[in-house]
Amino acid sequence: MSTRPVSLKVIALGEYGVGKTSLFYQFIHDKFDNGSLTIHDDAVKKEVVVDGRNVILKIYDIFQVERFGSIGLSFYWKMDVCILVYDVTSPKSFDKLEYWRDEFLRQNKPPVPKHFPFFVIGNKTDLEESRAVSSRKAEEWCESKGNTTHFEISAKDNVIVKQVFLDIIRTVLRRKAIKSDDGQQVVKIQADAKPNRIMCWS
Repeated sequence: MSTRPVSLKVIALGEYGVGKTSLFYQFIHDKFDNGSLTIHDDAVKKEVVVDGRNVILKIYDIFQVERFGSIGLSFYWKMDVCILVYDVTSPKSFDKLEYWRDEFLRQNKPPVPKHFPFFVIGNKTDLEESRAVSSRKAEEWCESKGNTTHFEISAKDNVIVKQVFLDIIRTVLRRKAIKSDDGQQVVKIQADAKPNRIMCWS
């Protein structure tokens, strides 16, 4: 079998200010940055080792996407993962998850929409005293979307950010065969264990 790394494309969608860029920056650089790095149509890459396999995560973070409405097919095409991000202190950002999920499905057009791997992340648990979206409300919404996995994290305080991304990668690799960049080698991941589904972290 080829030793080439497995490549996964992941996009984050959500309202401006929920911390999408900060979340990715914390994962990539192990430190907090409040939005000075913005990824447009180019991907930032992070190589990680997950259960003995080299995985290149290609991360697409679209800056202020809600200001532009539809951001075009080119940003959604051939994504392997979609992360929907909301701010636990902002009910509006949570209510907009439906829009972003529908927009992704409309643009990406996965062959079996109900099987596409979405993950929902509630950010800013460091502002617990200002929480306006309960964990239970978010979990119920995720359950209504086919048991979509829900996480709560703090990008600022680096609360389980790495663990969340590793869990996402494991889940996706177990659910599908991933083609390498050259399109030749297909890597099949054995689903010999159930993914670690974490419905809420605080």
